[in-house]
Amino acid sequence: ECELDNAMQVSTVDSLKAEEIELQKEKNELDQAQRRLDKEMELLNRHTAERTQMDMLKNTK
Repeated sequence: ECELDNAMQVSTVDSLKAEEIELQKEKNELDQAQRRLDKEMELLNRHTAERTQMDMLKNTK
């Protein structure tokens, strides 16, 4: 019975380690996607600011 308990604990620990690795991989992928979206948003904001400046220049002429 003690061996069975030990085997179950080892199995649970292994399962948790595998889950941790999977979750870490998921987190890394999400972090990467977040960085990509941040860059896209920065570029979009820059383009919007440039367009606004161009519109203002057109209106002053």
